[in-house]
Amino acid sequence: MKKVASALALSLCLVGFAQAEWTHVKNIDVSDDIVGAIKSIVVDSQGDILFTTYFGSGDRPIYRVEDPLATSPTLTTFSTTEYASTNGSDLTVDGDGNVYFIHDTNFDTSSYIRKFDSAGNVVASFGSGGTLSPVVFNIAGTPTNRRPRAATAVAGDRFLAFSWGTPMAMAVLDATTGAPVGLAVDTGAATGIADSFQGMDYDPATNTIVGNLRGNLYTIESEIMGASLDNLAEYTIFTKLAGESYPAGNSNNGGSWDADSNLFAFTSSKSTPGTVTIVDLNDPSNKTVLGEGLSGFDPGFLGTSGDVAFFRSGGELYLAVAAESLGDIVIFRLDEASSVSDWMMHD
Repeated sequence: MKKVASALALSLCLVGFAQAEWTHVKNIDVSDDIVGAIKSIVVDSQGDILFTTYFGSGDRPIYRVEDPLATSPTLTTFSTTEYASTNGSDLTVDGDGNVYFIHDTNFDTSSYIRKFDSAGNVVASFGSGGTLSPVVFNIAGTPTNRRPRAATAVAGDRFLAFSWGTPMAMAVLDATTGAPVGLAVDTGAATGIADSFQGMDYDPATNTIVGNLRGNLYTIESEIMGASLDNLAEYTIFTKLAGESYPAGNSNNGGSWDADSNLFAFTSSKSTPGTVTIVDLNDPSNKTVLGEGLSGFDPGFLGTSGDVAFFRSGGELYLAVAAESLGDIVIFRLDEASSVSDWMMHD
């Protein structure tokens, strides 16, 4: 691994988040040590960053950055699972530390989800020998093979999965077996956008799903008191949160939610390359785009794709950003005690 870089030695100050300041902490340069470009990142139960890659030739592992806040983080492999280069490689971690690898092979018969324990061992009881393939959604009551693009683990041994195809759909799957639970929901019909959600989470306190769809942030809710994700068809209220003022994106986007602050960070990487937007879900109009309006700073540093992951260490909130064009994982810290009035940049 190269030495940790500090090319983005800057602080990003934003109005509205209780006068909070996002400070650049470090760049972790992995460009010389991986196959392809960084795709999806997630923070595991040990505080390490796991990530997948895409582009390039040949199969590749799931990578791990151990102790990312250390002076010299170590790049290792979490799993030597073989997967080829495609756009559809996502990761999610459940409350027990299990890791799910979601892989779209571009075919609904061979796409799969693989489950690992926190040490990177395949959990053989999931699917068949640890791999769920094909991935089946119940669409209008008919079991249908799907191309999963993203997923997020939720409480109660469940995870939400989003798939590519006709119709674009989301479903709840059993995290123990991989079996579909209840009926899938046609997200394309609900939003008018023919693409899959990527980068989403679920807030059990408000019973709300929040997700990134082509750079548009949506909440998905139910009118029914006590609605359960096991009956996802009850979630019929799709609300676009101030989407007109968010940067538009393409299908390779990510997102991350921090429950304590109720902040949601998501990426958008097409018409405005490489942006990271942070939204206060208590007040969705309260948002910022990292890097926007900063002299000398390229807001397209993510490249053509990107993902984000919140994590906490020592009581502080951090945001890890996959910067494809740099070959870096860029880490920012939220300094809530700061008092600033506008965007600024300093050494």
